[in-house]
Amino acid sequence: MHCCVFSNNVPLEDEREMKELAREKGLLCMGPDCGVANINGAALVLSSINARGPFGIVGASGTGIQHVAAILHEAGSGVSQTIGTGGNDLKEPVGGITMLMGIDALEADPETKYIILISRKPADSVLNKLLERIKQMRKPRVVFFMGCDKKTIEDAGAVWAGNLDDCALRALELIGNDYSLGSLEDIKQIAKKAAEGMAPEQKYVRGAYTGGTYLDEGMRTMWDATGGIWSNAPLKPEWKLAEGADSKENTAIDYGEEEFTLGRPHPAIDASIRRPAILKEAADPTVAVIVLDFILTPPGHMDPCGYVVPDIIKAQEMAEKRGGKIAFVASVLGTTADWQDIRKQEAELEAAGVYVCRTNYRAALLASEIIKLRRNAK
Repeated sequence: MHCCVFSNNVPLEDEREMKELAREKGLLCMGPDCGVANINGAALVLSSINARGPFGIVGASGTGIQHVAAILHEAGSGVSQTIGTGGNDLKEPVGGITMLMGIDALEADPETKYIILISRKPADSVLNKLLERIKQMRKPRVVFFMGCDKKTIEDAGAVWAGNLDDCALRALELIGNDYSLGSLEDIKQIAKKAAEGMAPEQKYVRGAYTGGTYLDEGMRTMWDATGGIWSNAPLKPEWKLAEGADSKENTAIDYGEEEFTLGRPHPAIDASIRRPAILKEAADPTVAVIVLDFILTPPGHMDPCGYVVPDIIKAQEMAEKRGGKIAFVASVLGTTADWQDIRKQEAELEAAGVYVCRTNYRAALLASEIIKLRRNAK
């Protein structure tokens, strides 16, 4: 049978052996470390519940797949299949086996009319193999390989996407759907309001993320505004926090990393893993913004946003007692078909004074604008 392997911490040589065995049998091995798949309408592992539609997705990022699929759902379209490869598939030792097989499967699937590929930037040798395969594809395709330049992707005959939001919107353009996520200009006005009433020493951002894709996207988006971000999974090695170290200056933490999940469920399932971060970061009087992401999933907490609202309210009270104010900025990933209902979750956060953005990218932009205002404040 095809298999979907959620377990992580599998040695890369073992992953390759598993995938080569599956390939010999003509079967897909999704994972190890595969968090999202939607096969023939069945939401597997942490996948949101999505409407069916003409788009097939293969991705090495579960959150990335879920993000694009949720926007397609919101726009009135949907997915035929989403195939997760696992986060290590496009690394050199594994060689992109599942990504390449996933492309083959979607090209052979009559329900799939358009193909979307999502990943962090593949290893160079793997990227070259993928580009050759993309050139041969018969169906229209959109490619978001984080960090790959536009020319490289377009030379392979694909539509280039600059971020996850862009990936979904470029895909919708293929079917003549001009869906919009809203004006980015409004973010500057919201930032001005959010920064009002802060104490002079408040000038840093703290991000508490449930996974690596959103952490990475958030840090890339906020990097220039902050001048650099410390992390347990940093963009640059010199910005890595010491193991077990507390946040300092501008910091973003991936609570889905092994140090938090070894022997425990992923924070998308167990919301208690990240919860202590809210009051911990709020206790620092130099913090101006706290960024949170929420991911809806059938096996997850039935009210992940409502679960942390008491902590958000307490954190705001702590800041007010010091004569300041903390701006909470958040995004919720999910659909109206999810049992938790994205609209209900967003409303709970908004009622607690949280600035809720349509996507993680927009949340990071808003945080960036607030930090710019705080850095320039006299």
